[in-house]
Amino acid sequence: MKFDAKIIIMAYTFNGKDSNNGGTSRDLFVDIHLYDVHSTGGAGAKNLTIGVEPVGRECEHVTSWDGSPTVNHRTKSIGLWQDFGSARFRLRCPANKAPTLRHIKWSPLFDETVNNLESVSLGGFKVYGHSPDWPAPQSGYGYANSLGAKEGGSIVRCDSATYIKPQGGCVFNSATPMMIWKMGQGYDAAYQHYWKACYQAHDTFPSHPAKKLLGCYRPGEMKDNYLHREDSEVAESVHKKTWKACTGIWGPYAAAGKECDEYPFAGSFERANAAPNMFSLCPIPKADNGLAGSLLENRFFIKDRVIVGDTYYNKFNTKLDNPPTKEALCGTPVP
Repeated sequence: MKFDAKIIIMAYTFNGKDSNNGGTSRDLFVDIHLYDVHSTGGAGAKNLTIGVEPVGRECEHVTSWDGSPTVNHRTKSIGLWQDFGSARFRLRCPANKAPTLRHIKWSPLFDETVNNLESVSLGGFKVYGHSPDWPAPQSGYGYANSLGAKEGGSIVRCDSATYIKPQGGCVFNSATPMMIWKMGQGYDAAYQHYWKACYQAHDTFPSHPAKKLLGCYRPGEMKDNYLHREDSEVAESVHKKTWKACTGIWGPYAAAGKECDEYPFAGSFERANAAPNMFSLCPIPKADNGLAGSLLENRFFIKDRVIVGDTYYNKFNTKLDNPPTKEALCGTPVP
């Protein structure tokens, strides 16, 4: 008597208070699908329990849904799993279980512990199977991934950051967010500036013989090659310094309908703490700068819930075989 099956685990997180009908933005749905179920020797009549457990102490079972009690396990005969092999389970990582402090590593040389104002919590799930009436010695628990109870890739991070609209949400914590920039989307001048800052930093303003900027996708070189989101007050302070520096290089560029773009971005730790001339400035058309900034702030940061202290990087889908010179792109400095 035996049975075997394959399993697909699909998990969903939510972004914003109104994104999860009937639940909260800090919920996690886990769908389990069994397929290619085969049984022999009467195994189809034996029961099989499939369920999820929360990882850590910051997530919990959802015990009521749409006014009815609910549990995070399903027990059916193997024969029924073969015919109806899907189930949905629900977990929640509430703000009141978030720790009071959180740790931020800004760089290899600087990290700090700060108040957890965003109610950031780390948790997740692990999927298990249990055959309660299977004869020994095969009865007992088995986890659905190779790490067993030490779950790795199914960790989620939830937050209630007030500076991300809509407020509240969760994201999977195993990948570093990246912003994918594209040519032909209405911000070509910004694209060319960021690309040159990443891959032709020697041909950007202001000049520096050893300029190499972070936050750029470089295969095999991504360790410690990220940008970190800073808070809005720091970003505004950097903006003011940037405008003054650009005016000193190009004069009254705003009269030509341009704004001073910068890389790393003003809202990054790397820009706020840049060494002299270890950044890139370039006056570009106001529309290009505005659209690029809006995409970064209002789409990327919200969609991937990039909060203060988070790492991220930039990827470019078009290589510039003949990029403009820094003078052609940004203008000739005033004498």
